[in-house]
Amino acid sequence: MKLLNQLIIATVVSLAFACGNGSTNESEDEKLSENNLQTEGMKQIDLSEYELNATISVPDESKGEAEVVATDWGSIVISISDWYGIEIVPFGISIEEKKAELTADLVYSVEYLTEEENLIMYKKTIAESDVDPEFHFFMTTEINGELVEVKSAGDQTFTKKQVEAMINSAKTLSQKVDA
Repeated sequence: MKLLNQLIIATVVSLAFACGNGSTNESEDEKLSENNLQTEGMKQIDLSEYELNATISVPDESKGEAEVVATDWGSIVISISDWYGIEIVPFGISIEEKKAELTADLVYSVEYLTEEENLIMYKKTIAESDVDPEFHFFMTTEINGELVEVKSAGDQTFTKKQVEAMINSAKTLSQKVDA
């Protein structure tokens, strides 16, 4: 009987320890994966050929080939497969104007996950529906003295983790320094 009790206690302790370590490792693995997605393997793209005197760092080819397209309305869309899509819009709108636009949306409810002076990350949901939430970001910066907006591509849906990686990339947008 004593041996059976010890065996049961050892099993319970082992299971509790394994469950605790599993969730910790999973959490750490997720953080490591997120950091790798956001900081490692970036390459710089010169946007001069798209009429913007700037550069931006995007994930390198190990995560997929970046496609850069100039739109008819003057923006630049950079996408990689279906997990990364940002749009750079010269002569963009301000954070306040974007918030007003989001508030006026009659279909989606918006929750701001990050609010900084020149950046918002938000989640859009439709109340009482089975539609998955959408995560997006909107950022402003100045290039050549003009307001430029950088945002998640509007025609794609992203996870929070993907948007965080795109924000990391968007923060590298800077005026090109001629040597």
